[in-house]
Amino acid sequence: DPNNLGVILRTMEAFGSRTLVVTKGTVDVYNPKVVRCSMGAVVRQRVQVHEVLPSELMTLIPTYRLFATDLSVDRPAVPSWRLGEYLSGRDAFVFGNEARGVSP
Repeated sequence: DPNNLGVILRTMEAFGSRTLVVTKGTVDVYNPKVVRCSMGAVVRQRVQVHEVLPSELMTLIPTYRLFATDLSVDRPAVPSWRLGEYLSGRDAFVFGNEARGVSP
């Protein structure tokens, strides 16, 4: 959803994040709705679009604390209002499709 991506970019900027990595099939980051909803953050962030996640990125993932959106209710979760307590400065967020969630 273009509006969701715009909000993600705007939120990243507010938290000082610098890079967004997306895979093919994600809405175009320069879609007018993304640009409008990001309030310009899309032009101030580094955005990388990949067919699949590059091997260099895959080797970096173990050095970050990962947070992922999850549709199941049977796994431990961090409430959004307490997220700041869990951030380390080397954090990565994984967002999946709204209907299907994160792909394995």
